[in-house]
Amino acid sequence: MELENITNPWSPRHRLVQPTLKQTRYSRERQAAFRFGQPLPKYLLITSPKENPWGHTRSYRLQLHSMADQVLPPGWQEERAVTWARYPLAVTRYRESELSSSSIYNQNDPWDPPVVFEEFLRNNENIEDEDLVAWVTVGFLHIPHSEDIPNTATPGNSVGFLLRPRPGFPSPWTGPEDLPP
Repeated sequence: MELENITNPWSPRHRLVQPTLKQTRYSRERQAAFRFGQPLPKYLLITSPKENPWGHTRSYRLQLHSMADQVLPPGWQEERAVTWARYPLAVTRYRESELSSSSIYNQNDPWDPPVVFEEFLRNNENIEDEDLVAWVTVGFLHIPHSEDIPNTATPGNSVGFLLRPRPGFPSPWTGPEDLPP
């Protein structure tokens, strides 16, 4: 968000300051990988260059609702098995060989895990006009207390993300068959 000083449209003798959205394009995987501690953009839009019949581009807004933080410091031996936890959001080009950010077997050998998410970003591919994957990390920290016995209730604790279609689709979205090619 930036503030813009403009002439008041309904009173041209006066000026006003209005907030405007500043657009930043991320064209490489490393640019679109946001580490914990690094501020995320206020509005995350994944936009297609294709336009609908009215000339509006198709896009999705990604909204994160999480209190997650990095689990282990980078570089610790065991952290190699959970390198996905370095990022609240990372956007990569879709690859058949990169279907999961981790593996159930990572816990058996965290020092030499079969899947290392950080390697997905190593090639730093171009992501413009490509099929994309948004890797989202959500979670919260639970601090145990005496009321956890016999079970842990978590009312009010919610995490997740929303993938919201933005204006630009020719009709209301009804299912996966309506996704742009």
